[in-house]
Amino acid sequence: MGIFNKLPNIQLDDSDFEELKIRVLSEFGYPSVSVEITENNLVMAIKKAVDVLNIYAPRIVYPRFQIFPMKSDYELADYPKINSVIDIYLDINYLIGMGIPWEVLMRQPLSLAAKSDISVMTDYITNFLQYDTVNKAFGLDLAKELIEPNIVRITPTPMYQGLVAAKLAVPHTEDLSSLNSYEINWFIQFVQCKVAKMLARIRGKFSGVQLAVGSLDNDASTLLQEADEKEKELIEELKARYKFPESTLLIG
Repeated sequence: MGIFNKLPNIQLDDSDFEELKIRVLSEFGYPSVSVEITENNLVMAIKKAVDVLNIYAPRIVYPRFQIFPMKSDYELADYPKINSVIDIYLDINYLIGMGIPWEVLMRQPLSLAAKSDISVMTDYITNFLQYDTVNKAFGLDLAKELIEPNIVRITPTPMYQGLVAAKLAVPHTEDLSSLNSYEINWFIQFVQCKVAKMLARIRGKFSGVQLAVGSLDNDASTLLQEADEKEKELIEELKARYKFPESTLLIG
């Protein structure tokens, strides 16, 4: 038990599943042409596509939670699975609690990471530009860490009660409502690639069979090659679009 990475759970609405089925299989002539793919095959293709999205284009959330004196680890129950902790926004009292003078903290503006999210900019300090000053001046090793599956560790340990905002990468929702328009389009194309590869393997079993329209063997090899090339292109496109640092990607 547990030696294999589990594919994500998917709970699509029946109408959404049927719409996706039509969009994917129509690429292969459905419903005019019978396509040798079962619904279980389609579900597997969907799960594999979502798995890739969760790695290279995960859902980004900004939960806020309280920190307490002498406690470094915080379980975020709203997120049963966290892919990575991208950033941490800490109440300025956290740094003051570490003994850093107020004058030092105010020498630099809040970092660009904080400026990109107006809701946290006025209340929190992120651990990049601002913390770099503190690290150099006082030798503090400020860090954030993910303890799987959903515990965020903050070091040094807080000395006072306060607030934290975390920028987290988490899996997409089971009904896929968290996908944006680009991700939906990408997702459909990737599912089509997975289905095409399944079809190629099925049709390849009938190698040598001659039909009025040609050989199934030739059709299978062409289908597999085209789908494999398209799948690689889609993954590279996704990686280039989101450009997550390698350290934040959940691989496997």
